[in-house]
Amino acid sequence: MIAPEGRIFVCAPLALGIGALVVGWPWLGWPLAAFGLFSLYFFRDPDRTCEQPPNVACSPADGRIVVVGDAPAELVSRGLPRQVSVFMSVFDVHVNRAPTDGTLVEYAYNPGRKISAFKDKASLVNEQNLSVWRGPAGPFAVKQIAG
Repeated sequence: MIAPEGRIFVCAPLALGIGALVVGWPWLGWPLAAFGLFSLYFFRDPDRTCEQPPNVACSPADGRIVVVGDAPAELVSRGLPRQVSVFMSVFDVHVNRAPTDGTLVEYAYNPGRKISAFKDKASLVNEQNLSVWRGPAGPFAVKQIAG
């Protein structure tokens, strides 16, 4: 399955690439087709299940855990004391899910910048979404940061 947001990035380059190949423009057709196939891989949306009790969170994203520790002061003051950060490379599934059941109680969007995710200040200045939820084990937040 493909995430709906990615369909244009898959279908348009594939169609244009195939069209370019049919009319004899391989220099244009192959790169477009390759981009479409990569987009198919990038925007994949596999089914996921979490076989945990309701008070245990599952990872909201594929990727590598890079931080487990105290949350920034802004979140601690709101009753969210712990942080688990997951870094997604271009080879990971780029679909985020809620880590457990819950009710959305707050949402904030910051348009921000798009500097490299490897830089420390990326989590402060990059485009990001913050959603705060109330779940079976209490409040939790999911913050998505562009990189």
